[in-house]
Amino acid sequence: MRDQEQPNELEKLTLERGWLQEAIDFEYHLNDGRLNALLVFNAILFGVFGVVLSKDGMPIESFRWILVGIPILGASISMLSRRAIGAGISQIEKLKKRRSSVFEKLRPLVGIELIGAAVGDPNHWAGLLPARWFPIFVTASWMLALTWVLLSRFL
Repeated sequence: MRDQEQPNELEKLTLERGWLQEAIDFEYHLNDGRLNALLVFNAILFGVFGVVLSKDGMPIESFRWILVGIPILGASISMLSRRAIGAGISQIEKLKKRRSSVFEKLRPLVGIELIGAAVGDPNHWAGLLPARWFPIFVTASWMLALTWVLLSRFL
């Protein structure tokens, strides 16, 4: 009766690999959502910022808080997003290391090699560059915008 038997080592490792892959995919989807939200939110903010800057005929006092507030809001959201994305990448790397150890145990049982870039591989690192650095570039852009506003409009 196969139903009452315990799964063998191959079945256990295959199940674990499947669960780990689902967890990795889930973390990647979460990071995709974080990056997309960051991109959309900042695109809207940059648009509003540009519109406000183009209102030359309006009294500067009415837009002072907007001209300073938008870059601060954008930079804050970008820094928070960087933290969340970094945590997601860290979790992905932990899961991938564990998945690699499962593959190492599976290799003698089924004779397959690990396909894809391992966590320490330069290609894996390079593939995560946009996720790691985009929030930093956006934060720097907002800080430059804030500096420009403060120097050109208020001094």
